[in-house]
Amino acid sequence: MPTRTTSPVTVVHTTLAPAPAGPYAQAAGRGEVLALAGQLGTDPDTRAFAEGAGTQTRQALANLAAVLDAAGASFTDVIRVGVYLADWADFAAINAAYAEALGGHRPARTTVGVNLPPGALVEIDALAVRPAAPGTAPGARGDDAAVGRWAAFAAGPGGGNPAGVVLEATGMDDAAMQDLAARIGYSETVFVQPDPDRDTSGRAAYQVRYFSPQREVSFCGHATIAAAVALADRSGPGDLLFDTLAGAVPVTTARTPEGTVTATLTSVAPEVGPLSEADLAALLAAVRWEAGDLDPALPPRVVFAGARHPVIAAATRDRLADLDYDTEALTALMAARGWDTIDLIWRETDTLVHARNPFPVGGIYEDPATGAAAAATGAYLHMLGHLPGGTRVTILQGFDMGCPSRILVDLPEHAGAGIAVTGTAHPMPEATGPAATAAGGRAREDAPATRAAREHAAAGDRG
Repeated sequence: MPTRTTSPVTVVHTTLAPAPAGPYAQAAGRGEVLALAGQLGTDPDTRAFAEGAGTQTRQALANLAAVLDAAGASFTDVIRVGVYLADWADFAAINAAYAEALGGHRPARTTVGVNLPPGALVEIDALAVRPAAPGTAPGARGDDAAVGRWAAFAAGPGGGNPAGVVLEATGMDDAAMQDLAARIGYSETVFVQPDPDRDTSGRAAYQVRYFSPQREVSFCGHATIAAAVALADRSGPGDLLFDTLAGAVPVTTARTPEGTVTATLTSVAPEVGPLSEADLAALLAAVRWEAGDLDPALPPRVVFAGARHPVIAAATRDRLADLDYDTEALTALMAARGWDTIDLIWRETDTLVHARNPFPVGGIYEDPATGAAAAATGAYLHMLGHLPGGTRVTILQGFDMGCPSRILVDLPEHAGAGIAVTGTAHPMPEATGPAATAAGGRAREDAPATRAAREHAAAGDRG
């Protein structure tokens, strides 16, 4: 039988429409087909509802139009619309506003009466077929075709954290990188430029930038692992030096006897600092935790190992499993403090740690594998005296969202030296990870498949 090939799923994000309130994308597409999540009649900035059913309809359609524009499409490309009413008495007002907004365009439409959130009178979703870019084959989206898609730190099927990888980024300016990262929609896309003039004592040198869908970040661990494995796949394993905004990051790739390429990065020198009582209170309120939910043996700290993360330790696995945070409050707090993710952890044994990492400031509800936060966790345990140098720590992440991931962290002999983070990566012929998982919702921690995968990944690491 012939091999079936498909283009990968990409997700779309724009700040001109309300951010997702949960683990889903504003829109997701494959090739020219684009599915748009439902939009309410809320202001993108304040999330306040417009007054009246007709006005809410116009605002919901304006939000959809912003998402379509970010995806390189418009309402003329929409082929189906779903309209969901809270009250059939509003049908005439909603229908009139809809007809006015769409003009002469008449896609197929289904109208359904449903229960909507308090204050919402209408929700609208859509399906569109985008025009192909000039000179591209069906299923290609212009320069997106130059992006490799790799999943790093996978610990089982569907696991790992996807990263966009651009190995030939020479000539791309900041705006082009940010635009491409937003269209790819993964938590980070990494842009690599050779730096042959830098003397690195035999290491191949590269200038490396990382962009989330919403902003540039100083350093990203899983994208570093993905880029290093992609370079090894192209040119063979060896020693590399990534010049990042956080500083120089040495990376070594090697091939195992089984043929798998692993990559080990060494972080910049870490720093562990206090978390103020006011910031801790605000953070706990945003993640909807109580002070009694914390592990008293592992006090909250802010840790830097290339990116800045509060490290917050839960007292129980159940507390860590129940993640339901206030997106707006946490985003605002993280932006004000310059935090990249929130490193929520639970320590099962001295050397086995479970982690979850909300990343709303980057436009991602939750990261399934965070190498920078893993380095921060290692620095935290080492510099606060919980573990001696030379210890290996296993971090399990992503299991609660159905994306099982395993990160190996090696502590240096001397406190304050860089933290080694090891993992592998594999190319993604089709989308996996949070973009794909969002379509079906988050996997619960107690799902049998999720629990079995976590226990398999932890095998041999309990001590």
